[in-house]
Amino acid sequence: MLLVSVGKTVETYSLRALTPHPHASPPASSLARESGISAAAAAAVAAASASAARGNNLTLVKAAFYDMPLLVTSMAVVKDFLLVGDVHHGVSFLRYNDTTKVLEGLSRDFERHDVSSTGFIINAQKLLFAATDASGTLWQYEYVKNHPLSWNGQRLLPGGALHIGHPATKLLSVKVASPDGLNRHALLVGTHSGGFGIWSPVWDKDSAGRLQRLQPLLDRALSHTGGLNPRAFRRRHLKLPRAMGGGETYGPQGPPEGVAAGEEMLARASKNLVAETGSCILDGNLLWRFATLPRDQQQQLAQQVEARSPDQIMADLSSLALANTL
Repeated sequence: MLLVSVGKTVETYSLRALTPHPHASPPASSLARESGISAAAAAAVAAASASAARGNNLTLVKAAFYDMPLLVTSMAVVKDFLLVGDVHHGVSFLRYNDTTKVLEGLSRDFERHDVSSTGFIINAQKLLFAATDASGTLWQYEYVKNHPLSWNGQRLLPGGALHIGHPATKLLSVKVASPDGLNRHALLVGTHSGGFGIWSPVWDKDSAGRLQRLQPLLDRALSHTGGLNPRAFRRRHLKLPRAMGGGETYGPQGPPEGVAAGEEMLARASKNLVAETGSCILDGNLLWRFATLPRDQQQQLAQQVEARSPDQIMADLSSLALANTL
């Protein structure tokens, strides 16, 4: 299937063969006698004519389409699932149904982010959705149909956000060489200013827990250059106005039509999910500064995050670095 976007429409095409051309090319032997050329040259001409005829007998036939709110800016595909970004209306999660030959809308982000690129992060059996916006922020989502705040699966649940300071224009999926050998894919992040980074899943829960507890401790333990707090910078999207692609009003809104009133009350009563789960995306630049600290300070931080020693934390970081080596 060929997947394209035209304006706000996502379209799929299939390659079909037309009926054979009535004026088929003559065989090489007849061509040689009629034209007075060698048999080898006649065979080459006949093969080229046949190839051209086959090419003329193929056509693209539209198989399915799906209309986005305004303008498609990015598409990512894994198997028969699609993640489509809109210029002002966030991301939508689609699936191509081969039985009915239609593109089905499964879920979407109801916030109006100016999406510039989209991608999938695969962590074994878990599929996470990634998007970047015009304000220079990485957004992570998850499709959990049975979660009460997903409005019966119609809303993608936000898993976290991280401001990187530059709009990312490309997310490229790459294989992660994790020690357990399971299927995992990270995303290479490229920005319009030439920046380059990697957005990787963390497969070990114990390691993820230690690094997650370590991150706020490093915020307080490290000296801040010019008084600039790294945590405040990474959460800058919460202070940007919506007109600039920020998320100052980001949070659960009322559900769409057809969702029970009880779930609407639950959604309105919940807290800002990004504010609660922003640490679900770890700041690698901040965590690697642990290696620059004096040994006694490393020992103190390791005890606070329940690590056996500073070497265990360094092993966690090194394992991620080695698995994502290109």
